[in-house]
Amino acid sequence: MVDNALMGVPLITVERSLFVLSATLFIARFLLKPGTMEKPIDIDKAMALYVLVMVVSWVTHLSDKTGTDVKNDIVLLLEAFLMPFSAYMMARNLNWSERVTDRFLWALVFGVGAYLVVVGLMQQWLHWNFFLSIRSVNEHPDRVTGPFTNALEYGTVLMLVLLVAIYLYLRCRRALLRVALLMLMGGMVLGLVLSKGRAVWLSAPLALGLVFWRVPNARKFLVSAAAGLVVLTVLVGPLVTDPSALSRRLDSSEEYYNRMALWGTAGNMIAHAPVFGYGFGADTFLHNKAQYYHSFNGVSAVWAAWPSVPHNELLNNAVMAGVFGLGACLLLWFQVWRTLGRAAAGRFPTPGRELAPFVQAGFLVVIINALFLDMMFLVYVPLLFYFLTGLALRPGPSHGSP
Repeated sequence: MVDNALMGVPLITVERSLFVLSATLFIARFLLKPGTMEKPIDIDKAMALYVLVMVVSWVTHLSDKTGTDVKNDIVLLLEAFLMPFSAYMMARNLNWSERVTDRFLWALVFGVGAYLVVVGLMQQWLHWNFFLSIRSVNEHPDRVTGPFTNALEYGTVLMLVLLVAIYLYLRCRRALLRVALLMLMGGMVLGLVLSKGRAVWLSAPLALGLVFWRVPNARKFLVSAAAGLVVLTVLVGPLVTDPSALSRRLDSSEEYYNRMALWGTAGNMIAHAPVFGYGFGADTFLHNKAQYYHSFNGVSAVWAAWPSVPHNELLNNAVMAGVFGLGACLLLWFQVWRTLGRAAAGRFPTPGRELAPFVQAGFLVVIINALFLDMMFLVYVPLLFYFLTGLALRPGPSHGSP
């Protein structure tokens, strides 16, 4: 709603303004206290390489771009790379006490989580959409998107918050708070169902399975929650949602045709420019795909005409920056997965060891969804995920006051 009030101000949004303020304070802190920055780890280096590859790719193709292209590219570079990576750096390099960390996570769950549930249910049952940004077109008007324009962004963010809620539930010993958490988690699950995001539905049991494997004291709760969910689905499900609408969503084949044609077209583009790609840009795929339409898996290339992105994060990186872009993206994914796994196993020095497996499960959600959409265009998913990653890998307050 605040973004809608700022429509007359070019380039200014709430998240960009908060990012500039946070980054300014972060930089000022280390100018006043030099030497307090943590030594870079493998994730930091992979992030730096990824940004470098994309910036070089962009600069070397600037001559082909219009003024509008340049503006859109800068926005993408800011929102998809600089903002989430800076969020990671802030979370990892600030001195978090255990109390401050817990307070932040509780605020995240009961603030962001509850807000997402409430606006999602208002959208579903009352058809209220005043909280949606008018800067962008709602991509899924027939599904619950919450405050976002994309139902998969809503579902992915909700799933990340749900994993944090489970982490807090296992640590909480106050009965009233536990009951409140259970009710809120039930609302989150309902929001995930109403978002009708099949990639999110696929990722949820896999992520929870990873938690089941990594966190032994979560197993009893997860089994009980699964049993309770089955019972509630049978008893209450038809009262809160239309089963036929969910069935139609499961049977829908349009997205399959889109992706087959888009992946075939993207693969054809990569085959013609495998090393350097077509240049980093928000509209690189859109501007170049017409010459490379290609069918795939028996699906006509006509289905690739409308979408402006290839709906696969790895393919999009390869289209923009060739093997360098693809390699940089995969390297970052590998380092994030590896480091979170080491932290969860106690082989990385951090007080966030207990949080790490839940963040790693969240990364599994992000990766699976990234295989079916272009994650870099969903601002809030990488922003939240990389902040949680920095929090899970934080060094603790031993080297300074929190």
